[in-house]
Amino acid sequence: LSKRSQSVAHSSLPLAVESEGFVELTPQYFNRREANDPITCWRTGLGIPDVAAGYAVDRTREQDDERENLTETLLRGLKQGKDYALLGPLGAGKSTVCKSIAYRWYDRGIGPVLYRESGRMEDFNSVAELRSAIEERGGHVLVVVEDAVRAEASDVFRLAQQFDGHDRVTFLLDARESEWSDPQSIPVDARLDTLRTSGIETVRLPNLDTTECARFIEHFEETTGVTVPMDEQQLLDDIRRDTGGTAERKGEVLLLFHRLSRYATSQPETGESTPTAFLEDVQRAYQKATNSDGQYSIEVSVLVNLLNAAQIGIYPEYVHSLADEDKHEAVEQQLESLYGSVIFSDPATEDALAPLQSIHETWSAEFLLQLLDSMSQRQAHRIFADCLSPLLSLADDAEHRTNIEWFFEGETDRLDIITDNPTEWCDTILEQVFALGIKRPALAPLYGKTEYSRLTLPEACSEETRLRCSLWRGQMNLEAGTLDRAQHEFETVLDGLSDVSCSDETRERLRATANYHLGRTFLAKGEDEQADTVLKEAESQYRSLQDESGAAGCLVERGLAIKRQGHINGAEQQFRDALGIYRNHPDVEREAKCLFELGMVLHRQGDPE
Repeated sequence: LSKRSQSVAHSSLPLAVESEGFVELTPQYFNRREANDPITCWRTGLGIPDVAAGYAVDRTREQDDERENLTETLLRGLKQGKDYALLGPLGAGKSTVCKSIAYRWYDRGIGPVLYRESGRMEDFNSVAELRSAIEERGGHVLVVVEDAVRAEASDVFRLAQQFDGHDRVTFLLDARESEWSDPQSIPVDARLDTLRTSGIETVRLPNLDTTECARFIEHFEETTGVTVPMDEQQLLDDIRRDTGGTAERKGEVLLLFHRLSRYATSQPETGESTPTAFLEDVQRAYQKATNSDGQYSIEVSVLVNLLNAAQIGIYPEYVHSLADEDKHEAVEQQLESLYGSVIFSDPATEDALAPLQSIHETWSAEFLLQLLDSMSQRQAHRIFADCLSPLLSLADDAEHRTNIEWFFEGETDRLDIITDNPTEWCDTILEQVFALGIKRPALAPLYGKTEYSRLTLPEACSEETRLRCSLWRGQMNLEAGTLDRAQHEFETVLDGLSDVSCSDETRERLRATANYHLGRTFLAKGEDEQADTVLKEAESQYRSLQDESGAAGCLVERGLAIKRQGHINGAEQQFRDALGIYRNHPDVEREAKCLFELGMVLHRQGDPE
């Protein structure tokens, strides 16, 4: 049996559900998986077996002048039938809290646990199959989904809607706070949006403080036997320097883990006895890759970190797409050189279809930024495209897939997925790669310009996704502040809509989205009249799609454009119209923004109350 077949044979879930990333916590699940050593766990983040081994630290927070165990508080609420969404920035420790709760639910015999980690290659869309599996199970079922509002997982809201009001099925989701407040992938359905904004209670993961740091240090020393020669205040100060002292405190727990794990590892390149800062560690790895004489050194490093940063997953057969027919040993040598720094697991020990265990995605994103910091944007785009294009070519090139299959002696389950549906695979890879640029707009130059891009899209790529690549380039450039490039990409989308093969509804949604972002671009450029004209068109298009939330977004942006032209009464009307929509279709974050803008207009009109 192949590894994939062996995994299916052990699965207690339908094949479709399992292949889309869900696992059930059972004795068989833990029998097949061993915890990593604690130092590796602190470097890469914790999996469920690592949590079961006792490596996780319960998160606490100040509540009513007392220190509250947040993990146990959420567990109690879930047992009472509440649904929660745990929110926080990237690297805040959300997934570890979810895993801790899931393991305790299983270990204490509360009921079945179905868990989906983030970064699974296949989108979850087998809602009916998972619903049937839940209904077949007795007891109180806990469904846990990480990064729930991302496209790969957002159908969990359809599932949750079907169990709304059922006291024997409870949902625990996590999401980055910015994505939860402004989701791009949740299907347009007022009932689903109401469920997200009102039916699921949100809990924000607290920032680190000295008490939390002290608890992490104590637990690290207990599990690793390594003494940390720094007190909690010094450690917290160092972490906040690494984050730039921003109020959001992005990635604090990630940086804490990084610093602590470095106390337990030597630094042979420099002989340092103290841990390096996060960015210094990335820069060292980048320099090692660029200075290596080995063939494919920089290409393998870039592709591995792209796969990790985009949450596609590091699969050896994907990395071997870089190899010419007789150069697989050279690629394998470079891949092996990354073990212990980027990769922390052996492919032979991994579950079928599971990616190699790797360092946190933030580290890999910083690695990609080194391309832009060390060379011209044109050169960086060339390297990026030359690494990504061979991977995408697997969708068309059966001979190349066969060469990789021969090298791995048939153990190439990921290639089977490509062969089964090359278009779906290619479109999914591109969506995840471009989503990285939208979330991290500083990477936008790596993606180039549509008409001059060195990125080669295979024939298997759908026409719709080809056009969406221009839309995504526009979005990341808008967020990056490269407004002329953003405008050009959105106009490219609008010009190409008549030629794309897709449904009429999809075409009109693409048109509305491109016009909305084009209007925002004109607004950012100070071209207010043009912005109002384009946003008005987008509003009409959203209304024809019965997308009231999209129309409300246009109204808010139109209000800003009209206000800047001096038409205060007109701006007030736009904000009030948008507010009416948000109150009928609850969205707390957007409603708050609308109220703020309306308040500013009223204050300007001399109505401070």
